[in-house]
Amino acid sequence: MDLTPYVDLLRRDLSSAAEVGGDQGREAARTLLVALEPAARLALMEAVAQAAAEISSELPAGSVEVRLAGRDLDFVVDAPPTVPEPPAAPAPPGPPGRPTTAPWRASRCACPSRSRSAPKTSPETPASR
Repeated sequence: MDLTPYVDLLRRDLSSAAEVGGDQGREAARTLLVALEPAARLALMEAVAQAAAEISSELPAGSVEVRLAGRDLDFVVDAPPTVPEPPAAPAPPGPPGRPTTAPWRASRCACPSRSRSAPKTSPETPASR
């Protein structure tokens, strides 16, 4: 994590506030900024380290650490390895004689001795009435 943008923001805010003091205010702000930059970086690092400690205390296992790498902060997350969940138990078998992989549907018998269409009726003739 690069702290420079945050220190630069503080520098801009202090410079803007010093504008009301004229030339003397701007010069005093420049002098203060040179002296305050290391203190501002240190304060930001402490705040981030405190946040990491609070996050670690809320984790059920593992931790979050902040390490200084040059002028940047690095986060190290120590999380326990996750144990893969065991595979789900197979579904119990369905009733005998019914398929277990698809919902049961009633179907007509495909036997050649049965006809799939309704029996044909002969049209009524005037003589059959």
